Amino acid sequence: MLTVFLLAAISSLLLFWWLSIPKGEKTLPQIKFDDPAACALIIACIGYDCSGDRNIISKVESRAYPNQRLVRTFGIDNAFTTTNEKYRKDFHNHAKGKITLDDGRWKTIADLARQLVGEAISQPGSDVINMRLDSLGQSITLKISLHVLFDSDPLQLDDESILEIAQSINFLWTESKSVKYSTNAGQECLRKALAFILPGVDSNARQNPLNLILPAYESMWRVALFCFIEVIFRHGARIEWIQILADFLTDPTKARFEERGRGASAADIVNEALRLYPPTKRVYRKLHLAGKGGPEIVAANIEACHRIPAIWGNDSLIFRPSRWSKIGNEARNAFMPFGGSTFVCPAKQDFGPRMIGVIVAALAAHITAHDWKLELCVGGPNGGEELEREEPMISDRNYYEWIDVSKRLS
Repeated sequence: MLTVFLLAAISSLLLFWWLSIPKGEKTLPQIKFDDPAACALIIACIGYDCSGDRNIISKVESRAYPNQRLVRTFGIDNAFTTTNEKYRKDFHNHAKGKITLDDGRWKTIADLARQLVGEAISQPGSDVINMRLDSLGQSITLKISLHVLFDSDPLQLDDESILEIAQSINFLWTESKSVKYSTNAGQECLRKALAFILPGVDSNARQNPLNLILPAYESMWRVALFCFIEVIFRHGARIEWIQILADFLTDPTKARFEERGRGASAADIVNEALRLYPPTKRVYRKLHLAGKGGPEIVAANIEACHRIPAIWGNDSLIFRPSRWSKIGNEARNAFMPFGGSTFVCPAKQDFGPRMIGVIVAALAAHITAHDWKLELCVGGPNGGEELEREEPMISDRNYYEWIDVSKRLS
């Protein structure tokens, strides 16, 4: 009798576990590719090898299927999640219109970013300031994103609500990848904070402000954070890089962004950060090749493509912006931080890289290695070695428990 009871209990637990798995991409075979040519085919929803077999699923479905976890988690319906080709194109054009800015607008944004960082680190009457650098990076990026996308005044946005939105997005994004995710509490916190920051904004799927916020904010804040740390705190601050960024912050035009006056440009610095710390490390597609038995979830390993020594050199793991002055076609084809053909991110050509440059330059204008100390907390025993080793920092979303800066005693 006891054996029967135990078998019944185990069967119930297994049934509960199976039901808890989000149906869709988790039930299909998954394979990963590191070769740039294969990755380009995957991103374009064409295939992944030289067999000649081609994907028989529509490209919008191939792209949307692995992203359905974002629909469940954030209630969005945008170009990344829809299977409607007309809506995808309309959304793409709408987003592109939002982020196409003239020089006057870029100047305003650069001045606002500088002011936001300055206000965040100023605490009158205190010689020592300790603050979460990761939270500061999230806050600045989110405030500027809301300014660009919804014309919000970033100087008037409630700091507590902004941090709630940033932390909720990070928590929910991580939880959505878990087979046992339960996001109700996080979803409610995010909904309330968004309603406070953007009152009156419709939250139904196609009008959900997260349709625009997630691609803009998520594609920038971590790249900007790691770029800033590389420039200011790793391997000794490079004065020429800091000056390049300072000049760009004063004159945030496309011409100044791309100008190589000291061996590198602000664009080179940002591209090197995008190379080592791509916004999306792996791009997933659902593909059903004509010669295969069924559909598969296939991953294009963008991070691996960006670090291949045969393409990028023996120092492929080193942050070296000057490499971009002599970049070849093979490296350009392997560089895919904003996707590739068919589904190129509208931020690729200008907005994404230039906005990352503005955020990094604004942080560098106020936080220097001479006046500030960086501290990392890692779950393992090697946290103190992160700034000394030559390899890139670990860019996993929750690898660092916190990233702090503290102002040195005057």
